[in-house]
Amino acid sequence: MKKGIQLLVCLLFMLIPFVSYAQSFDPEKTYVITKSDKSTFIGKIISDDTREVIIFTEDLGQIAIPKYMIESIKEYTIAMETKKKQEEREVFATRYFITTNALPIEKGDSYYQFSLVGPDIQFGVKKNFGVGFITSWLGNPFIGTMKYTGNINENVSYAIGGLFGASIWDGMNQFRFALPYTALTFGDESSNLNFALGFGTAKMGSEVENQWMFSVGALKKITRNGTLVFDSMIFPTKNKTVWLLVPGFRIQTNPNSAFQFGFPGIITTKESDGFGFPMISWFRKF
Repeated sequence: MKKGIQLLVCLLFMLIPFVSYAQSFDPEKTYVITKSDKSTFIGKIISDDTREVIIFTEDLGQIAIPKYMIESIKEYTIAMETKKKQEEREVFATRYFITTNALPIEKGDSYYQFSLVGPDIQFGVKKNFGVGFITSWLGNPFIGTMKYTGNINENVSYAIGGLFGASIWDGMNQFRFALPYTALTFGDESSNLNFALGFGTAKMGSEVENQWMFSVGALKKITRNGTLVFDSMIFPTKNKTVWLLVPGFRIQTNPNSAFQFGFPGIITTKESDGFGFPMISWFRKF
């Protein structure tokens, strides 16, 4: 009798691992599996036994994950999906080197861009509307920005915005300017082409100058973390047309930051000044 009880106890202990792994997963629901190295897989669980869990993902198909490598298995909720989409948004794709485009901005899409000239800080105030400011490291001039964006269809976006600035000390002889603009963008965050038109008015002392400005910008993601970027500003005048061209490259160091460098050049209808000192900037989402 005693040996029978001991044998029964041993059998129960042997069954404990099997019971602990016996989980029931709804084949119609989506789950997120987090491994001990913090990597995650999202999909439907099609098999679960004592050794491994097999999950079907849209990107990689079936993946078998050993049980000892699994940290947690949770149902994939709407909140998780929303957070994932926010983390995957490429906020910096709304900017080139100097100009912006018409890709939609969202509340919380706030970032700063530091360059050798000065800081550029933009805030996503609410859906499709953002404000910000640009200045030099000396704090002069100070430029305020605003931009409203919208969608014509899935691959075409428009924007209406403006830049309004002034010197804040007399070293720039009380400089004032305003530049309302409109933009039309074709494409998405990974590949787009932008056309912008603006009319600027500047006042320095008693002198006032008006100037039409055009811009063509583009970017193309060529690797997971690398993007080709092109920017330009075109100033037509009575005597000549001036083209400021900036080709360059952006490296996405992580989802919240990027490093960018370009080589600006000035070309006119009469002469070319070539390409000058590199334009370097750092992006950071906050």
